[in-house]
Amino acid sequence: MSPPDLPSARRTPFHLLEVGLQAIEKLRPVVAKLERRDPNLADQLRRALTAAPLLAAEGNRARKNNRTAKLEAAGAEAAEAVAALRVAIAWSYVTWAEIEPGMDDLDHFQAIVRRLTS
Repeated sequence: MSPPDLPSARRTPFHLLEVGLQAIEKLRPVVAKLERRDPNLADQLRRALTAAPLLAAEGNRARKNNRTAKLEAAGAEAAEAVAALRVAIAWSYVTWAEIEPGMDDLDHFQAIVRRLTS
């Protein structure tokens, strides 16, 4: 979902990027909560959530094998974010209800990556 104040010519039609941004928006409160409980885990989650859409955008503009590598790396970052969220649940820092909307976006992100790279 692009911010409404951007001119339409500058909005990106690349769906994978948008799904990654939606995950960040939905998980922002979880990252803030984790910062108080486990700053290292919060930092790792933030870096993975940030890298996934950035690599997706980079891969979208890359060519051939480099495109596939960038998109696969984006998927790997999304998988790392999922693992960080599962670790946060295991430590009882957050509940499933808090992360479920963002997890759905991360699952969707990874499914798109699989389709684009297979």
